[in-house]
Amino acid sequence: MKKQPNQTLRKHWSRKLVGLVLFSALAFVIIMPGKVGAVGFRLPNQDPEAIARGDAFAATADNPSAIYYNPAGITQLEGQNLRVGIYAISPGIEYKSPGGATARADSDFQPVPQVYYTCSFTNVPISVGFGIYAPYGLSLDWGNHAPFNTVAESGSLLYATFNPVIAWRVLPSLSIAAGPTINYSQATFHQALDPSGATQFKFKGDDTGFGFN
Repeated sequence: MKKQPNQTLRKHWSRKLVGLVLFSALAFVIIMPGKVGAVGFRLPNQDPEAIARGDAFAATADNPSAIYYNPAGITQLEGQNLRVGIYAISPGIEYKSPGGATARADSDFQPVPQVYYTCSFTNVPISVGFGIYAPYGLSLDWGNHAPFNTVAESGSLLYATFNPVIAWRVLPSLSIAAGPTINYSQATFHQALDPSGATQFKFKGDDTGFGFN
């Protein structure tokens, strides 16, 4: 009978210890720094309203840019609608090596256009649309004398998507849509084969691909 309080106390502290270990493990997972990646050459911002909402727009998608974010959303529009936009993006960035070498990329503004058109019919619950946009692209030019010119001097990617869609309003609260994407891309790349930049490697290519949404 005298050992029961000790056993109860040991069980109590055992539970405390297990809880502390679990809490510590969970806290470590939460605060542990993770790997963060940028979007690279992707251009996810295709509409000002969507950008203002952090691109949390697919569930709303109530303007012609829905062709990009969620084509089924065009059934919420009446009649004919046209949306045209252009972004001017400057990719100019600076580089400084641990040894003190510096370089700066060309900061000229690069245009990124978007055009969206939709038409909703009055007699049938069908909407159609067509979009032209650039979901990937931009270029960087470090010049011929960057300290890493044997890795890369300049590169550019032009990527244009042509996207017709058709949407059907099945129910007042349910729409479905689909459409093909015709994707044209052109890429160029320049690289020095020696630090002086006298010998150059140059690549240029283009192609057309197809997909759907």
